[in-house]
Amino acid sequence: MRMYEAAKIVLTDENRPMHAKALHAEIVRRGLFQFGAKSPVSVLSQTLRDKSVGGRKSQEPVFVRTALGTYGLVGWENDPKG
Repeated sequence: MRMYEAAKIVLTDENRPMHAKALHAEIVRRGLFQFGAKSPVSVLSQTLRDKSVGGRKSQEPVFVRTALGTYGLVGWENDPKG
């Protein structure tokens, strides 16, 4: 499983936008992805940015930034939770 896929699973289950730090903690708690980086939250944050609307790798965006460091899933932009 890829890092962004693990983040997508957590966000889907939680049904609310989450900060990258909280997402990282939940991914690790569930054992969905093993981070090998020295700064795993930074790596996760970059991945979320890249796969977000307007990101570097956003041909098929998965995430939408709802606040600084906080992400939800595409389609949540108009949802009251966001």
